[in-house]
Amino acid sequence: MWHRKESQHRPMPSQLPYVIHRVELVGLMPSSGYRFRLGADKHIYKFRTMPADSNLPIRFVVGGDMYNGSMEMMEKTNRAAAATNPLFVVIGGDIAYSAVGDRSIPEDPQKWIDWLRIWKQTMVTSEGYLIPIVPCIGNHEVRGGNGKTPQEAEFFFALFPTLDLKSYKVLDFSPYMSLIILDSGHAYPVRGAQTLWLKQVLRQRRQVPHKFAVYHIPAYPSYRSYYNKTSRAVRRQWVPLFEQYGLHVAFENNDHAYKRTYPICKGRRQKQGVLYVGDGAWSVANIRTPKTPRQAWYIAKSSATQFFILVTIDGSHRRMQAFTPAGMIVDDVVQEGVNK
Repeated sequence: MWHRKESQHRPMPSQLPYVIHRVELVGLMPSSGYRFRLGADKHIYKFRTMPADSNLPIRFVVGGDMYNGSMEMMEKTNRAAAATNPLFVVIGGDIAYSAVGDRSIPEDPQKWIDWLRIWKQTMVTSEGYLIPIVPCIGNHEVRGGNGKTPQEAEFFFALFPTLDLKSYKVLDFSPYMSLIILDSGHAYPVRGAQTLWLKQVLRQRRQVPHKFAVYHIPAYPSYRSYYNKTSRAVRRQWVPLFEQYGLHVAFENNDHAYKRTYPICKGRRQKQGVLYVGDGAWSVANIRTPKTPRQAWYIAKSSATQFFILVTIDGSHRRMQAFTPAGMIVDDVVQEGVNK
């Protein structure tokens, strides 16, 4: 049986000849497949809903820093990620690389059109289900990069709208998982209202068995300076809250290399600390050589490679596997325990 649902719609920015439609669906059943079609278009698409609990393994993919290379590079990583059949993908910023560091230069709209087309063509599971996006803002979504407002990130907020025009939010999956999306100083500052909001969100979810955060600029960078301004701000404002309220994993991006830290608490390696995994190299052309464990006290594993991360939740275990676009395993780590 088909149900008709009216959409909200708005024009694509930059006077592009496209319309963005938005539909809210409520009352869906968990662990279920649904079909939909758009207007008079006869093509039928499918999507899946999330499970109501974590009795069965739950898989999702995390990655960032996507389309600054060729379309072919992005297609290859996309297809490798889709082959793992994730329930959704979290993108940690620098999605289409439409914006540059100069606020006076307009976004390149064609980058978004290309990115959307490639995603539609490649991010489909083996059973034909579309793979949803959970987006996080990065500096290349914002004209000027850092210290700006939503007005300088027109395409990001048009394509991924929120009710309050905020680029930080929390997504709760029943009682078993919370995913906290943060803005590392691009459209909203790290310090102030966002940090106060983060404290409240983490305090309310202290007992959630699996808690993840995603943001763009790393607290513990694999390539850039440990003392860069934003990394210091994240360590000063957010990291103490991660530790106080038992965040399990923080996914970081921006540095165009792979890294996994040791569990960290109070500025040193501790078994019950927070794990930081990143650093954003989905399909970037400019892969960087990261610091090694000998060069940085916090790094447990690093590699100069493109990658995506497959996260599997199975009971009280969280498994993070980093794969190259060719399907080679870069890293594989299991974190145990539901609360700290």
